[in-house]
Amino acid sequence: MATAQQATSESVRRDGYSIILFNHSTSNVVTNDFTSSPDQLLDAVLDYGPGGSTNFTDALTLLRR
Repeated sequence: MATAQQATSESVRRDGYSIILFNHSTSNVVTNDFTSSPDQLLDAVLDYGPGGSTNFTDALTLLRR
């Protein structure tokens, strides 16, 4: 029984993800997500297309908020 409980607790993902996309402006796609699967995170990003220019300063400013 202890082995089954230990295996279950180890398989729980504990990482949180935030995804910020930026070109002319910044977009918070995902913020502190602890529950989405990798496929769900990928789907969230694939809704956005390329374009615009890169603005690292705005992205880093948004990240610090």
